[in-house]
Amino acid sequence: MTDATSADFDALDGDLAASVEAGIIAEGQAAGIAALARARQTRREIEPVAFFRGLNDLFVALGVGLLLAATLILVPLLPAIGGVMIPVFVGLAEIITRQRRMIAPSLVLAVAVPLSVLLTAGGLVGKDQVMAGNTPIILALIGLASAVAFYLRYRLPFSLFVAGLGTYGTLIVVWASTQGIMGAGFDRELFTAFAMEAAWIGIGCGIAGFVTAMAFDIRDPLRVTRLAHCGFWLHVLSAAALVNAPLALLRIDGDFPVLPMMAVIATAAVIALIVDRRAFVMAGVATQGAIIFSLIDTGARGGQATSAALSLAILGAGVVVLGLGWRRIRRRLFRLLPGGTWRTRLPPVAGEVLD
Repeated sequence: MTDATSADFDALDGDLAASVEAGIIAEGQAAGIAALARARQTRREIEPVAFFRGLNDLFVALGVGLLLAATLILVPLLPAIGGVMIPVFVGLAEIITRQRRMIAPSLVLAVAVPLSVLLTAGGLVGKDQVMAGNTPIILALIGLASAVAFYLRYRLPFSLFVAGLGTYGTLIVVWASTQGIMGAGFDRELFTAFAMEAAWIGIGCGIAGFVTAMAFDIRDPLRVTRLAHCGFWLHVLSAAALVNAPLALLRIDGDFPVLPMMAVIATAAVIALIVDRRAFVMAGVATQGAIIFSLIDTGARGGQATSAALSLAILGAGVVVLGLGWRRIRRRLFRLLPGGTWRTRLPPVAGEVLD
């Protein structure tokens, strides 16, 4: 493979992934084969992301999405419908996710199954009791358990993202219940009063998500197996939490503090470069962009609007620079970092091979 191209490596990765799914070789063996092939080449494709394999994937995903939409409408009105739709979604997951390995509809099902379980449980409890006592905590735990069960059954990487959101939501519900916020119906002023506690919960979840993502990444530094996709979704989740929470701790009240925002995203960019995860900085930038627009909605005028535009311009320019010079910037960054065996746990920089 001395003249291997990007397409050659794509084909190799596809064959290795299929071999792992068929049980012919283990994920560790697949990573070893890919490492051997790439060690002889200077060109390397990284951070694979797959959302669908063809138009039929999107076609089926549309159908599952419509079923989910109908469920969201009907279950609050008639909880018994959930008793029908839950086994329908599980049956579809057995066919679509476990047997046919269709990506796009599986993403929808990873949301549909725990959401339908949660809505059905809430509908059976009744509107008057949903916010009473420990009921919110029990319902949150039921939804989280169904999301975790989906991952354990189908090993779909995206379901880790759903389970991560469920974990954060459950912790928020537990905290809000202990503070009496749930009983107040999530009054906005009451919730804002405890925003700092919520931010610290977000930081804790973000750190836990990042550590878990790295646990997947170091087992597949060349990103050729399912582990790489698990790491991708957890990095997206952790980056959003780790970028949003520090800004919440700054207690921004309608202002656009450009320097703190840029400092947070610059830190995220350095981390992303070291671990070679564009998804990490991408999620962070998207989160900051959403924060900026939300602040504009609160009534930005004059200088505030100018600061908001400046923030967006800096973010956009930074993303372009990183996107065009990722490998070169990463190589220069690694020259500033100490050497050691820790490098073998991460994707190699250009011109460097794994030991």
